[in-house]
Amino acid sequence: MLEAKNLVAGYGALPILHGLSLHVDDNEYVGILGHNGMGKTTLMRTLIGHITPMSGSISLDGEPITGAGAHKRARMRIGYVPQGREIFPSLTVRENLMMGALSGADKRRGIVEEVLADFPRLERLLERNGGALSGGEQQLLAIARCLCGRPRVMLLDEPTEGIQPSIIDEIADLLLAIRKRSSMSIVLVEQNLDFIQALSDRVLIIHRGKVSRTLSAKDLSDPDVVNEFVGMG
Repeated sequence: MLEAKNLVAGYGALPILHGLSLHVDDNEYVGILGHNGMGKTTLMRTLIGHITPMSGSISLDGEPITGAGAHKRARMRIGYVPQGREIFPSLTVRENLMMGALSGADKRRGIVEEVLADFPRLERLLERNGGALSGGEQQLLAIARCLCGRPRVMLLDEPTEGIQPSIIDEIADLLLAIRKRSSMSIVLVEQNLDFIQALSDRVLIIHRGKVSRTLSAKDLSDPDVVNEFVGMG
């Protein structure tokens, strides 16, 4: 469904990705692991259209989207929850969610209410400004805002960073529940091994801007594998 081939991308004349390729099928959750500086966030920013690759291609359902910007990709139902969340701090929770709905392709009324049914914690905070929320609540808001765009593919960059364990569990349960009733796919950049193992069908190890190895979620239970290919054990 979403495919990248031989991506070379970076900042200015400095490439960070060096011929990276990947594919994501319908309803597949693909994890991305690697050391800092290996290209994980650059990959996400290239997939969403914030970075134009120097070479290589990106396609959705076989149609090229390499030159499409982030706004157009949102209309194509590719959603992005960036590292650091980037909610609108001066807008209320409700207004943040409405912004997510406006950016997507599905303009049906009631989308915000449909999404909120999965976020009871946010329902109590609808009139509070996003900047007044805790870090965990802001992460839930960022995910809910993305879901208001009804994405076919959600790109999640470090969603557990700085988040309390109870909300990490809440996010994992939510994403697993969504998977059972939709065909949405996820590309998940994450350092929390338990979280990525619980969600992912496959885990791609990125090293120096390329996919160096593909692991199963089960492989992450083997400390020798984790030490050798991930370097986090």
